[in-house]
Amino acid sequence: MIRYWRHWGEAGLPWNFHQLSTFLGMRDLPFPYVTIETEQLGGTRNISSVEEAADFLEMYWPIKKGEKFVEAKQACIEALEGKIMCTAARSAFIEAAKEADIYVAEKRL
Repeated sequence: MIRYWRHWGEAGLPWNFHQLSTFLGMRDLPFPYVTIETEQLGGTRNISSVEEAADFLEMYWPIKKGEKFVEAKQACIEALEGKIMCTAARSAFIEAAKEADIYVAEKRL
């Protein structure tokens, strides 16, 4: 599955991460929330699971996409597949949000 995602990674997945996690039979994998800015002026959103983080990366991420963005997407997939802990995916998401200048705050672990 990872090779398939990498193939589609540049253009986006042919489905969203919620559909991917359902296809793989994965659960939501909750973690302490991370607050990020949204497109709406002054808007914020709390991301509190690997699935939410993955979906936000795929569907709502701002134009600024760097190396940390790619690493966060990969970490979310690996967490959904049970290869890494959800806290590792959370940390990768936080680093990507900082790189994109949309990080606001996080709930302490």
